[in-house]
Amino acid sequence: MTKYRKIWELIIGISLFVGVVFTGVKAREYFGNSLVEDLYIHIENHPFAAILQEDDLLEKMDEVLGSGSAIRTKETNIGLLEEILDDFPHIRKSEVFSSLAKELHAHVRVRVPIARVFENKRSFYLDENGAEMPLSEHYTAPVILVTGKYQTWERRNLVDLIERLSADSFFADNISGIDVSENGICTLLPKTHRFNVVLGSEGNIEERLLKLKAFWMFGLHREKVEQLAKIDLRFNQQVICQY
Repeated sequence: MTKYRKIWELIIGISLFVGVVFTGVKAREYFGNSLVEDLYIHIENHPFAAILQEDDLLEKMDEVLGSGSAIRTKETNIGLLEEILDDFPHIRKSEVFSSLAKELHAHVRVRVPIARVFENKRSFYLDENGAEMPLSEHYTAPVILVTGKYQTWERRNLVDLIERLSADSFFADNISGIDVSENGICTLLPKTHRFNVVLGSEGNIEERLLKLKAFWMFGLHREKVEQLAKIDLRFNQQVICQY
């Protein structure tokens, strides 16, 4: 009896497995050949998400799919749609997929602007990787400004400086810009004071920022701030004030 019971259990198990596989195949055939009824854009919830507009992306997707045309999910070139969306200058990465509800979804991750550069007559953002990124017609990112000959600094060092200033609430509240001279000397521009802060050339950035923060918080009030023209941090263990 036990032997026949095991045989029946095996037959039932195989039948159930075949039924599930067959149902799945038929479901994929049905939904894979269904008409696309709606397009949806999901922009990652990020502070800079407003740099993109859903309407612009939907318009581009309509161009590819054929606006007003009957498009079936299996006829949709998902890879091509992702390539087209990834070509948008403010998009880091996109993922397109169809759902069982006959919808086409595009999840989009935006590039993160960390600074706005003013170079001659050009203006653009630098993203978190230090790559150039165009401005947006819809949104202005509240990021630090960079002017001068910023190319004299290695890009990774410039990005490191920008990220340090942005990540520290003290510097984020007090520094509005960075200016780099032709010989690579970096100057920080305060938001509310008239003096400038000469940070110097590349190297030892963390040490000099710590020195600036300590002086600003505990020593600046002793100085004649309104008469102060420059704070120079280029010298070891010294903060030089110029009036």
